[in-house]
Amino acid sequence: MYILPASPEELADKSQPNRHQTPAATGSFDYEAALTGYRGDILVVDVSDDVLAPRTATDALLAKVPRAHVTRYAYDSARGAAKPGSHFTWVRDRGGLAPAIADWARSRSL
Repeated sequence: MYILPASPEELADKSQPNRHQTPAATGSFDYEAALTGYRGDILVVDVSDDVLAPRTATDALLAKVPRAHVTRYAYDSARGAAKPGSHFTWVRDRGGLAPAIADWARSRSL
């Protein structure tokens, strides 16, 4: 959610990039340490034959979060309306992936 500034002065203040520097913006945030320390839940959707996010790339990223609770869901890209192997094939598969994500979220009381 984004909340708009209440006044023109506040808007002008927020438009000054140096006034609201975050650790991430300044480069002082240690992403690798944050990933290593993450202990939350992660749902991974492996789309078969995905050319943009192959399983090997996903595995490499998951290796950075060794303490996370990972659930993997295998999605067969042949189900979607796009050509098999498309990264976005699941988007046009009504009732395909969304119920699986909802079930996973409910099981964790998100």
